[in-house]
Amino acid sequence: MNLNDERTTSDAAESANDPAGVYQQREGETTTEAVVRAMSSVVGRRETELKPIYAAVDPDALDALFDGRWCGTSDDGGGYIVFDYEGHRVCVEKDGTVAVYEPE
Repeated sequence: MNLNDERTTSDAAESANDPAGVYQQREGETTTEAVVRAMSSVVGRRETELKPIYAAVDPDALDALFDGRWCGTSDDGGGYIVFDYEGHRVCVEKDGTVAVYEPE
């Protein structure tokens, strides 16, 4: 898992292939829910058929990371986190963008 507050999804994936899907977190949806929804769409399986996300990342930490509790406010700059889930690379940006990349 990587965290860097100065790069964007496009920077993080600069040497990677184009994303298989780019999704925006919905109003009232947690970051974890957005990631699971995005992955479900990319792999073509229902959310309940995916591996538990906690095998890839701590869901509570993921949600807290971008909700302002750790950074002071939700509008204090950028940031992103990258991790592997369901055999794909996932990049979540602080603005709620979730990019899912196919395995290389």
